[in-house]
Amino acid sequence: MPTSRRYAVIKAVADQLKTVTPGNGYTYNLSASVFIGKRVLGDTDPMPAVTLLEIPDIQLPESRPETGDAQNTNWEFFVQGFIRATDPNNPTLDAYNLMADVTKALSGIMDPKNDPRHGSTPNGALYLLSGKVVRFDMGGFHVRQSDEVPSVSNFYLRIRTQVVEKLTNPYD
Repeated sequence: MPTSRRYAVIKAVADQLKTVTPGNGYTYNLSASVFIGKRVLGDTDPMPAVTLLEIPDIQLPESRPETGDAQNTNWEFFVQGFIRATDPNNPTLDAYNLMADVTKALSGIMDPKNDPRHGSTPNGALYLLSGKVVRFDMGGFHVRQSDEVPSVSNFYLRIRTQVVEKLTNPYD
């Protein structure tokens, strides 16, 4: 079954987040706890964990192509991280540190040093997700203690991309 371009983008981001392991120089291990579209995590889910979710604000693109079958569209989603707090007096400390690992892992996507057009780079496939996007930005950081489970803190990291899709064939 073919995969849509948008799912290929969000899956590539998820795969990059699975590289967050102590063996790769990070504090936390997300190798088995990265989800796409999972809004609720329960007691049986591993922690720390992250999920990639679309922002539910539906907007039509600002412009459509006058001719041709391709469209360049702004697309935003966010990474939500979950972690059990180890310090009850500072319950968000671990969430800040987990967000730092996630930010570090995703930073290579927009780092021009990984652009294969500038020579041989070890992370050339990472740059702009192998050309799946033409822009990738992170921002809108937000950390807080969970309302539902006070022993868990979470963070939100907004991702802004620009995706070029062929309207007549929106598959990757």
